[in-house]
Amino acid sequence: MRIRSCFSNRGGRSRSGITIRYSGPMVATGCLPKPRRERRSVSEAVAPTETANVVDRFVGEHHHDDRIDVDTEISSAQALKLLWRCLGLLGAAKTLFAAKFALQTGTLFFQLFTPWIAKIVVDNVILQKPFGETNVPYAPFMQPIVAFLDGMTPLEIMFAVAMGYLAGLILVGMRAGDGIEVSLFGSSLTGQDETASAENKISGSYSESGGLWGLAEYAVGVRLNQRLANQLRTRLFRRLTRLPMAVLAEKRTGDSLYRVLYDTASIPWAALDPTLTLGTTILTGMVNMYLIQYSYEATAPQLVWLAWATLPLVFAVTFPASKLMRRINQTKRSAGSATTNAMEETVGSIDAVQSLGGMRAEAQKFATRSLESYFRERVALVLGLVLFIGAAVAVVAIALWVVIIVTDGIIEGSMSPGDFLVLFGMFFGIVFVPIEIGSFWLSLQTKLAPARRIFFFIDYASDDDHTGGRRLTTIAERVEIDQVDYVHPDGRRALSGVSLDMRVGEIVAIVGPSGAGKTTLGSLIPGFLNPTRGRVLIDGRDL
Repeated sequence: MRIRSCFSNRGGRSRSGITIRYSGPMVATGCLPKPRRERRSVSEAVAPTETANVVDRFVGEHHHDDRIDVDTEISSAQALKLLWRCLGLLGAAKTLFAAKFALQTGTLFFQLFTPWIAKIVVDNVILQKPFGETNVPYAPFMQPIVAFLDGMTPLEIMFAVAMGYLAGLILVGMRAGDGIEVSLFGSSLTGQDETASAENKISGSYSESGGLWGLAEYAVGVRLNQRLANQLRTRLFRRLTRLPMAVLAEKRTGDSLYRVLYDTASIPWAALDPTLTLGTTILTGMVNMYLIQYSYEATAPQLVWLAWATLPLVFAVTFPASKLMRRINQTKRSAGSATTNAMEETVGSIDAVQSLGGMRAEAQKFATRSLESYFRERVALVLGLVLFIGAAVAVVAIALWVVIIVTDGIIEGSMSPGDFLVLFGMFFGIVFVPIEIGSFWLSLQTKLAPARRIFFFIDYASDDDHTGGRRLTTIAERVEIDQVDYVHPDGRRALSGVSLDMRVGEIVAIVGPSGAGKTTLGSLIPGFLNPTRGRVLIDGRDL
């Protein structure tokens, strides 16, 4: 046996404490490094209450148990790319998406009638004014209804409106706030953290209308959410089970569970908000702009530009906080993954934990990580509330301005009291567009963090990406390890310049302390790991 200087000549023991026992000839060159202390994660190394920098404690970047996925900052360009990838998921549910879009657009059409019906009740029933008394024309889609009601007495008009209202109540639920929003466990306030609300996001839906139309839209929405989430879950789980051995050794099982079960729950809404929610909102705003121009251009021309003045105000509040929202939500999910890791590790080895009396320590570890996770949830909630209040102040200020404009018009006689309801309905139909655009971008940031976490491992190189080579048969002669180095993905060096020549029929045992590189060396032979440098040869063929 020929041994270089990294091994002593007493019993074949290396400086790192590795003993090589052999039968038959063997050549060993190089050495296994001394075991290094494993890097501790943020949650293990520093207790949450001991963070020196208060600002960093609340809004800094924290990775907790993450060892592979550590580059978590998302730029605005990356955010747009992630959004595009989320939109691409809709191709898996084209029919359901088209049905949901059609039903939601139909709901908006029915809502256009509501303020005009209220105007008829106020002007022509309560005040008993005839049609056409003011210079404000009715909207084009109201002309057939006005022609039908013209000439009736106030009582007859009220009876006809009541019958139409009853039919609308059954079909679309024509009442204020009569939409449908149901989730799996009832109220959306049933659990605010991501783990508690995940199934609500997947198995819940909404409709702006009630009645039969709203029920149909709600049912289609639930199917659409479940289809998108389940297909993404299956795709992510399949990739996670094909990760290289080096990644599996560093990756916690709890983190994989969190990504599959909880991160995926937000992705359907990342695809539906920019299409269904934002698309129908913009459509509503365009229709209301046309109606204001058609009916009130002569009496209140400033309402249109006043409504759109909300957009820069909302963006001034929300856009600068985009990167901060992405970082805080990434940290929140990282803390949730660390909590799931602690639970999985304890339950997975519960017999050993209880037999060695370590239950109290494990319970304390889980409690510490759970408190950190809830702290991160509260930070995200508080930031969202602050930004919402800032945007609401701008909207309320403009709404008060509109009240003054409309009431002045009523006092001057250019508008009727019924126009107050119509104008406010159409104004908020317009002002809701810039509000929705601003809140959409802000809400999107909370969904891009889980999207990045999901696509990170979907895009990660797996063992399936390296198939297609020659299939090896039975080993006939030898296995050679030639000047092999191996460095873990996080930078830790496990092997350095190791060479072995093992022939068929020999028995080779490599013995050493934990962390010396024995498993790494053994994993090179079946190809579970690929060397950073050097070669592994079987019968002269490089793996």
